[in-house]
Amino acid sequence: MPVLLERGVRPPLGFGEVQAVDLSHWGGDASDPFFKDLVALVIAKRDGEPAPKPHGPAARAMRRFVFGGGLTALVLAALAFAWSTPIVREKSCALPVPGLARACCMAGFTEKIEALDEAWTPAPKELPDYLRNAETAFPSEGEARNDANARLTAQLAQTCTPLDPTTQRLASAAPRDAKWDCRQTIRGWVCAVDYVAVCQMEERRVVKRCPG
Repeated sequence: MPVLLERGVRPPLGFGEVQAVDLSHWGGDASDPFFKDLVALVIAKRDGEPAPKPHGPAARAMRRFVFGGGLTALVLAALAFAWSTPIVREKSCALPVPGLARACCMAGFTEKIEALDEAWTPAPKELPDYLRNAETAFPSEGEARNDANARLTAQLAQTCTPLDPTTQRLASAAPRDAKWDCRQTIRGWVCAVDYVAVCQMEERRVVKRCPG
């Protein structure tokens, strides 16, 4: 029954294929798996039975795996896989740990928020438009222009009306690149305007605010 007793000592040439019980790391513990393999082998030889399967190499491989970082890597991989599940993240971030909820929220791990803050941001738009001649003629060009200005102000407010008042609001409206066309007809003076409507719109934004 070959036994290895010293570390780093190789069997003589020709004995490398012979299975030997490795006690080079044995410190005298009777519960050591390699020592138990030797005892089981002695009993089998004594009783004339086949050599039992050794358990020492498997125990050493497991010990090296655990203390060599393999188990740590396996645990970290399992934790990373669990963390990728939204339900696990939500439950983990809900634990009563000071600052945990805010940290999870800031990192985007959870959708839990404390409040929704409103913010209005500029969203200007420009629309080409045309003001038609008035149906009523005026005695002078000045009166026709005053009428056109009044109609232009009303038309601008209508042109720049927000499509969705809950998310948009109008700050101001003004014409740009106005081209006046005032002419005298048989009935009197009339004015039309070709212009670009500049709508200073604002859009409502909802901003998430994390707890804490």
